[in-house]
Order: sequence, then structure tokens, then C-alpha cells
Amino acid sequence: MKKILAISLSLLFTSIVFGQKAKYELQLKKNYRLDFVRTAEDGSHVIGIKKNLLSSKAQDYRIIRFDKDLKVSYDKKVGSPNFLPITVFSKAKFTEKILSKDGSYMLMGESMIDKEGNAKAYDFFNNNGYPVSGDVDSFFISFTGNYLSAFGVKKGRKHKKKVYVAGDLRLFTRDNTDFSEHTYSLDFPDVGFYEKNNEDKKLSLLDQEAFNDGFYLIADDNDDKNEDKVKYQSNDFYVANYGYDGKLISKAQLNYTLENSYFLTSLSGGYLTRKNLYIDNINKTYFVFGTYTDKKEKKLYLRAKYKGFYVSKFNKDGLLLWQKEFPITDEDFRKAKAPNLLSIHTWSYGANNLMISLLDYDYKNKSWILNVNKETGALTSSVAAGFDKKGVRDGQNIIRMFKVDDFKKFIFDKAAFDFMKINTDFYDYLKTLPNKKTTFEGYYFELGDIMIYQKNSKKNSYTLLKF
Repeated sequence: MKKILAISLSLLFTSIVFGQKAKYELQLKKNYRLDFVRTAEDGSHVIGIKKNLLSSKAQDYRIIRFDKDLKVSYDKKVGSPNFLPITVFSKAKFTEKILSKDGSYMLMGESMIDKEGNAKAYDFFNNNGYPVSGDVDSFFISFTGNYLSAFGVKKGRKHKKKVYVAGDLRLFTRDNTDFSEHTYSLDFPDVGFYEKNNEDKKLSLLDQEAFNDGFYLIADDNDDKNEDKVKYQSNDFYVANYGYDGKLISKAQLNYTLENSYFLTSLSGGYLTRKNLYIDNINKTYFVFGTYTDKKEKKLYLRAKYKGFYVSKFNKDGLLLWQKEFPITDEDFRKAKAPNLLSIHTWSYGANNLMISLLDYDYKNKSWILNVNKETGALTSSVAAGFDKKGVRDGQNIIRMFKVDDFKKFIFDKAAFDFMKINTDFYDYLKTLPNKKTTFEGYYFELGDIMIYQKNSKKNSYTLLKF
């Protein structure tokens, strides 16, 4: 039976206590700056440092590799022995910096760098600087510990509507060790991935998510026969899990039905959606979550009154393990607001915490951060927090950041902001810092840890913290 728990966020708050596990401080010389941070699922990461001058040379570029405990694996400059050749780095068509899912390899400057900092040429790119993928027109390209892989269709079959028939699907892999290439024809899932009334079983693909041991194809419910039921009270995800040998491992239909409530759209990953999917690849389970209301409204995309959020858990075969609806009684949450100004996202923290964050940019700048126990579905903690919006320029983009009254000169990205509100150790650490302009960015890992990147622009200093 579905349980409904009312939440008054002014009353319920239990912080999560996970102490600081590691710390690394980096002081850069004048005219140098941090160019990038890349993280892997195991908590390891790579940072790039470059000279902040137009006249800088390729050999001024420095790369530091950390393991999951913030211990330095290597610290090298471009042009060092067995490292990135200056000519390849400075003239490369491929300019991205991609760390593999498990952190074993990094692609940069048309070179592949291993964990020890040894580099070898990797020139599998077209003239546009895009990785080539054999005879596969790709939808998604992933870089894992063993392969660069591309999921798509055979050459010449790519269609802008992503509608395909059985026999079209392809998986291309290039081994990271010897660069051997393989192309596999994928088994076509027999449920959910095609238009239901079409005998040709045309693919209706929504998304893909890759991990080290395989990848998932995700499709949405596209049955319009019972539009009101589908849109407002019942929805499905269809998920197929493949290995990198092209074999289908599992498939599932995930159905979530609201009995006396109605789905409401909210913003997730830049899209308005009625439901979201979180894949717990370690435990091979799925979580479907989103927002809802208690009144059916036809024009929910204009303004709507939210009541709460829902979440359900499924096993790898699609068996529903539990489902919950959590009404939120905070008056600020219940005020009518535009769905494109209420965002929702989730992440895993620790071994058993599914964190859900709701962010209101419309009625009031306020966030609701909630912790759901993965095993039982119980709500174990929640907090409501106000903030001030701040735009920070990153190249050509304006990044949305947050300020709070507790630390008036500190600026947080969304991940660091949420973590500051739920973790007492991080909050206490912030209180020990001088009240000077400092930026904090957070990175969550598949194993449930978080790394905080702390930047003091005036001192040109950086601190990496792992909790």
C-alpha cells in the first residue's frame, strides 16, 4: 500500500553527518589559473592548470591527477617525457578534456593518458574534432575504463526523429588498451522502445546513460490513447541494460500511478518533465520521482499549485519495491508558480541516501532538500533554505550560483549549496574560514562521496575537500 507522509519543513530537520575524509591545498603562481576539473565515478579526478596570458606556451600547461583519497598520482607539464607532446597538444583538432567513467584514462589533445601519466597518441577524430565511431552513426558516445563506445544506427540510417526498426541499432567500441574496434548489432527490446501501434516496432528513444560495466537505453511512454490518464496519473519508463559486448542484460517497464493526485511538470536537466529516472547502477535498481498536485489542471505549464513530490523504487526487472508520496506543507512551496521555474534533481549520498532537491526561482528564492532512505522509502531528513541568486561568468556562459546570509561573501553552486545545508561538518568548516570572496563547487560520485572545490580568486588558491 502506498504511504503518504505530510512534511512541515519548518519542523523536520536532521542533518547528515559524514566527516571530512581528505583535503588538498593548491597555491598557484601569479598569472596561472585552474582551467578544468574532471571527476570519475570512483572519486578520482584530474585538474588542468594554464598560464593566464595570450602569450602562454603549450609547455606552460600542467596537469595533476588525484586518486579518490586526494593523493597525487602524477603532476606533469606538457612536453614531459612520456607525457603529452607539445606539437600534438598545441595543434590538436580535439580540444575537449574527457576523463573515463572509472578514471583509468583521460582523452586530451589527441592523446590518451593513463593513471600514471603515460600518454600515447589517440587520433581517432574527424575534421570537426568529433570522435569517429566506425560504421555507426552515433546518438551517444561514452568513455569508460575499457572502451570509447558509441550507440547509434548503421551508417545512412540516422533519422532526426530517432525512429528506427529492428536491425538498425548498433554499438561501436574501441578498446582503450590496444585500440581494437568492434561493431555489434543490438537486440531490439520487445517492449516500450517502439510505437505501440506500429508493426515495424519503430524505436522511440528518450535517453542513454553509461557506466563502466554497461549502458542503459531509456524510453518514455508515448501511448496517446488515454491522454488524461497518461499525462496526469499514470506514466511509464522503459529501460534496457546492455553490456559492451552488445548483449541485452535486462529490461524493465517502470510504471508509476498516482491514485488521488496528479502529475505536475517541473524542470529537470533543462527540460520540463512529469517524471525523472535515477539509475542506481551499483545496486541495479531504479528510482522514478517528480512533483504532483491534488487538483487536475489542463494548463499546468502556465502556473500551478504544487502539493509535494513522489518517488518509487523498482528492481532491475521492473518489480515495484515501494512507492511514496510526500506532501510538503510549507506555504512557500504551495504558492502557485511557473513549472519552468521549479527545478528538481537527485543524487546519491553515502550508502543509503537518495537526496532530492527542489528549487523555486519564481515565488521565492527557496530550496527544499530532502533525504529518502533507499531501502525503505522513509523520509529521514529535510530542510528548507533561502538564498540569493548570483550569476557568475564562465567563458561565454553565465552560471547560476547562490549566496546565503550565513556566509555573505561565499558563493555556492547548487551541489555545494545543498551539501552545506545538510552536512554539519561542511557547515562548521565554512565557519572557520575568513569572510572573503570564495567560491565553492560540488561534485557527487557514484559511490556516494562528494568533493568540494574551493576557490579564492584574490589569493589564487584552491582547496579540494572530500566528504
